[in-house]
Formats: sequence, structure tokens, C-alpha cells
Amino acid sequence: MKFNQTILSCLFLLIFSGSSFSQDTEAKQPFSWGMKVGVIAGTPIGPSEEGATGSPGIGLHIGVAGKYDISERWSVQGDVVYNQKKAKYKTPVRDQDYEYEQIFEFPDTTIIAIIPTYFNGEVEGEFYNHYLEVPLNANYKLSKRWYLTFGIYGSYLIKGSHQVIANGIVGDNFDTVENRSQDETEGLNKWDYGLNTGVRYQVGESLNCELRISSGMRSIFNDDYQLAEDTVRNLYLQLSFGYDLGILWGKLRS
Repeated sequence: MKFNQTILSCLFLLIFSGSSFSQDTEAKQPFSWGMKVGVIAGTPIGPSEEGATGSPGIGLHIGVAGKYDISERWSVQGDVVYNQKKAKYKTPVRDQDYEYEQIFEFPDTTIIAIIPTYFNGEVEGEFYNHYLEVPLNANYKLSKRWYLTFGIYGSYLIKGSHQVIANGIVGDNFDTVENRSQDETEGLNKWDYGLNTGVRYQVGESLNCELRISSGMRSIFNDDYQLAEDTVRNLYLQLSFGYDLGILWGKLRS
């Protein structure tokens, strides 16, 4: 909770510190700025075992946006947003490398042996990742209210969580693993980048509604992460409402 409050405070500071860029709305200015808030839903995707299932997660999306009109039809837009990307999955695991800890007790001593073996069973996992994301988009005006938007994004994992719970058998019935939890957060990649596209509807002079889909171009896991040998990318759908604070500021000043 404290972490989310810090992020929100920083975003609102960015919003109000940008007031020096606002212009009087008596004449339309090429530059506009404002805030956006909404929800983001999706899941990391990649090659999976037969029988694997997953469920998209829904998180918060909030940030600031600045737009510059190049011509009557074209404009460019840059955002700074905070995204919560969540998801859950369940997958069968076959012959996964596993280090089994076995304890041997003797009258005078106790020996702990680490035995390399393998694991067969099922793993449930959950992602709860917080990204600071910067999309750069081109907007094309289709009609009076509809716009097509497309571009790229880069993001940084400011806080991540990947928790797994395993149930199965270690070795040849060597031992039974039941609800064994493990933190796999260290395997997450700090950086992500990709493509995004969508549409925006101009509801009124200051209010707009935007729907975007973004697809990562690199794995969310580090190259040396052994539990995911293939590329697993973020795929998320984002619905947001934006408000032009430059127009509001101009009205308040007039």
C-alpha cells in the first residue's frame, strides 16, 4: 500500500509541475497535456506444456500524457504511466531438474545432503509486476472523434513478484512435494520493450477514451532463468480515460 501511494504521489507531482506548459484555450495550441487512468488486463504468453492453463489478471493503469499536433491529421504522443501487470497460471512439469534436500540423523551428528534429481507434477504460479512504462505513439485522425494510435514502448520493472507452488513427486517416488512454495522473483527481467496499437475516441473537448493492446518483444525472464527456456512475452489490453488538463488550466486562469 505504501509503495502504491508513493507512485501515485510522484505521478500527481508530474501533472501539476507541467502547468507551465499550458496555454490559453482561446486559440487552439499544438501542444496539449493531461492525465490518464484506467485498467490493464492480460498475461505473459509463450510456449507451454500440454494441459497448461492461465487466467489474465486485472491491474491499475495511471499516468500523464503529452500530445503535439503535427498537422490536421497527424500528431505524436508520449506517456509516462504506472502499470500493474498481473496473471495466474497452472502447468504440468515433467522431468524438471530439482535439488532435493535429505537429512540423515546419527547419534552424534546430523548430515544434510543435497541430492540432484528431477521433479514431476504440477506448478501454480502468480505474477504481480509493477512497471514504469513510456509509450511513444503516432496518432492518425480518422474522423472528428476517432483516432488510430500506434507506436512503441519501453518499461522498467520497479517492483516484481513471481510466486509458485509445486505439487508432485521428486525422483522415482523419492519424496512427495505438497504445496511447496517458492519465490522466483529473481528470475524476472528488469527491462521490457515492445509494440502497441489501439484506438481513441474523443468524448468531448477535454475527455477521451482509449483502448490499446501492447505486445512485448523480449522475455519477461532473464536469459539464465532455467525454469523457462523459451521466450515468454507480456501481452496486455489497456482501457484508459484521459483528461486534458491544459484546457482546464486555461479555463481556470481566464
